[in-house]
Amino acid sequence: MSKDVGFKNRFNAGELSDESWSNSDLQQHANGMALGLNGLPRAQGPLGKRYGFWFAGLCADQDAATRPVPFRRSVDDAYMIELADGVARVRDALGAPVLSAGTPVSFSSPFAAADLAGLRWVQTGDVIVFFHEDGRRPQRLLRAADGSWGFAVYAFDNGPWRAENTDESFTISASAVTGAVTLEASQPLFVAGMVGTRFRLRSPQGSIGLQTWAADVDPQEWELYLSNGRAYYTLDGAGSTKTGNTAPIHEKGTVSDGGNRWTFLHDGAGVVEITAVADSTHATATVIRTLPYQATKTYNPGVAHAFAATSTWAEAAYSDYRGWPTAWPAVREERLVVAGGAGEPDKFDATRTAGFDTAKADFTPGLGTGRVVDDDAVRRFCGDESSKVAWLISAGQLLAGTHAGENVIAGATLDEPLTPDGAKVRPLTGYGAHPGPRPEKAHDAVLYVARGGETLREAVVDGNLSVAGGDLSFLAEHVAGRGLAELAWTGEPDNMLWVRLDDGGFAGFLYHREQRAFGWARQALAATSKDHGDASPWSVDYIAALPGSYGRTALWMHVTRQKDGAPQRMILILSARREAMRLDCAARYQGVAVNTVAGLDHLAGEAVTLMARDAQGRWAQYRDILVTGAGQASLPGERTSTEIVAGLPYLWRFESLPTDLSGPGTTQGKRQRVTQMLVTLKAVTARAGAVIDGEGDSPLDPFGLRGLSETSGLVPKRLTANVTCTAGADRDPRLVVEDDSGFDAVLHALRPVALSNV
Repeated sequence: MSKDVGFKNRFNAGELSDESWSNSDLQQHANGMALGLNGLPRAQGPLGKRYGFWFAGLCADQDAATRPVPFRRSVDDAYMIELADGVARVRDALGAPVLSAGTPVSFSSPFAAADLAGLRWVQTGDVIVFFHEDGRRPQRLLRAADGSWGFAVYAFDNGPWRAENTDESFTISASAVTGAVTLEASQPLFVAGMVGTRFRLRSPQGSIGLQTWAADVDPQEWELYLSNGRAYYTLDGAGSTKTGNTAPIHEKGTVSDGGNRWTFLHDGAGVVEITAVADSTHATATVIRTLPYQATKTYNPGVAHAFAATSTWAEAAYSDYRGWPTAWPAVREERLVVAGGAGEPDKFDATRTAGFDTAKADFTPGLGTGRVVDDDAVRRFCGDESSKVAWLISAGQLLAGTHAGENVIAGATLDEPLTPDGAKVRPLTGYGAHPGPRPEKAHDAVLYVARGGETLREAVVDGNLSVAGGDLSFLAEHVAGRGLAELAWTGEPDNMLWVRLDDGGFAGFLYHREQRAFGWARQALAATSKDHGDASPWSVDYIAALPGSYGRTALWMHVTRQKDGAPQRMILILSARREAMRLDCAARYQGVAVNTVAGLDHLAGEAVTLMARDAQGRWAQYRDILVTGAGQASLPGERTSTEIVAGLPYLWRFESLPTDLSGPGTTQGKRQRVTQMLVTLKAVTARAGAVIDGEGDSPLDPFGLRGLSETSGLVPKRLTANVTCTAGADRDPRLVVEDDSGFDAVLHALRPVALSNV
């Protein structure tokens, strides 16, 4: 057999679970590995070392996890909001606290620590609207023009509404058409929990008796006219002036038609909000929109008018009684789209076009007179199986994930806008969506966690509703089987999806659809052992992505570990490739030449690695430097430097698939085993050897001539070495390459150079 059988120069299929190790007919097998701890599979083929994490500060709350929420107005206008127990803080894109008069910006939050896991949100402009999985009332976070921040309740205006009552004997009447009113229902309707609930009341007679506005007529004072489906009364008396040429179409206040002034009264429907419930048929309410007073001639605003009993009423779809939306929301075609309320969890609602602002969302369904236009709100069932909506996301199409499957929401045709009359929901797949993680847009695809929480799927929808994509975690069950709790896409240049796992670990997933490069790699902060890829002393609480330095999006993590018997919670930011930093929880000093750096309180009492830049711009490494209780660390002897990076080293480790070579003759049971492998690596220092399942590592030898004591003033360069991979006939060795220095390392190729028959 040729020695080129088994040659490997691509590792971008990532880690494969052991069920796949012997399946050499799999396409991914040729580019896969058994372990890529703290590695970054690259679309071009190599396996790089994961970038280090900068320390941005301690979390606002050391007793409970805090959550990062990205505020992304633009690439150059981005902040991270840290939500803690009843309080929030703001950091800039580089992790520094935002200051006001020299003090870090901090403000009250309506969310307790226990609430943070259930938050769902969407940003538009300077406002983030928050919903919650428990169906509580929505809140909004606004950045004001003066740079201040604050939360407030986010209101739903004029809807959305449940289906209108169709029982003509079931009526509601009101004691007045404005102000505080008493409501009376003909059948039991009101319950104590309805305080705050809104009802929409229409006149069953429509607009009978109202004159139609026309130009060049002389109306009486307070005379009612109908224009554009809405009722108005005039403030000008008879003989004052005739009507002009501009028909009134406004929805509030008073506007002139060019001759007379017209005050908006109602659009055929009014809205009341319950303030107290007396019994099942009686309640008090405040009129939010004037009830449709019906008269043949005039409306005197100074006189009380009762609202006659009507059977054409509807209850609000969302309220404290019915519950509020629970799904991840989206913005599409200038509409805010929400879904997942407890009352009707299988419906979605879209506001009027441009019908939301910093204070409220307008779900006007059309006029009470029956007139509906394309810009009015939309309300539809989402799918045919009455399943709860988990998330909405606007990509090439508006996608909705429910517990039963995935759907496209669009107009009458896919390229038409969403309208009340033309809205259609088209089923795509039946995998079902997990309600926790927010899906992520990656290039032209949507990546989401399927029902059950252990499968990552992609969906790419074209104009014919053809769905490309599939299961992205099928061959890495050892990673996805730990539960996919949260996703964060950082995109170019590394094309990485970061995944927080249910057990507190995290993983990276290379996703480059154009190059068909998809690969998993387990991660572990400050790992000292390969076992930390499955169980690390560090727990990742939350992750998020935010535009950061060098024009790229950075991963933020809020993490927890136990230190000195107490939890220590940190905010970490993944460094950029061009920073060439390979330490965790790292801090950087830049300034005049010094021997000692301070500000390492978070690492007090621990041994760290110091990376110091010399006068030629090259780096020297100093390992196992103790940080004092005062948070200081010193270079050995009298050495000084103008730039020092201090942090915790972490293990980068590659383990190959079993090295027994498959190929021609395999079906006849013929195998050849690699006894020596030529390894090509770009690094300063590394170790290599073999690992035997059940027995651990064979002795790992330094890679090339660069030992740990020879790392002053060196830069990574291409190294090659022959690595022995021998074992007994009954054992199955795998190649190991690892490094825990503060330098970069990139594995480029493996080539068998000596084989033996098995």
